[in-house]
Amino acid sequence: MTIQSDPQYKLRLPERLRDKIKESASTHNRSMNADIVARLEDSFAGVTNVNEFNEKLQEMAGELIALSTENREMRRLYIEALNSNFDKIPEGLKSKYGILLSELIEDEKKPGI
Repeated sequence: MTIQSDPQYKLRLPERLRDKIKESASTHNRSMNADIVARLEDSFAGVTNVNEFNEKLQEMAGELIALSTENREMRRLYIEALNSNFDKIPEGLKSKYGILLSELIEDEKKPGI
């Protein structure tokens, strides 16, 4: 006689769910109890993966914010360079550079760019 050391838990299941577990257990060549335990263990293993995914996602969001800040700084430096050298631009190109400069300045005013 084998003494059971694992805790037992009486569980009520809808018949349809019991049938699905029975079918899954048969497919995986294990008892219904082993199938339920395996599925529960898998679901808790997924929690770790979700937490790792969330941590990675937060890390990537931080990197994205840093890149956005760096991009904004680069655009600001580019605008300053264009402004400070505007008088050196050939007359025929000043209108094109002026339009570009105006667009860049307008973009700088928009939030999130």
